[in-house]
Amino acid sequence: MNKREDILDAWITIEKLSEGTINKRDTNFDTIDEPMDDWKQFLTAYFEKKKNI
Repeated sequence: MNKREDILDAWITIEKLSEGTINKRDTNFDTIDEPMDDWKQFLTAYFEKKKNI
């Protein structure tokens, strides 16, 4: 992994999200299909899972 490249990719993704030009069919993004009551618990579990992959 190249940290500079990862940071640039993250920046580009945030720009696309803010502009509304993100491709919804892109398989690199995870979607949330159900409403969450506790976002903090959900995101903590999600990041822990991603960290251990």
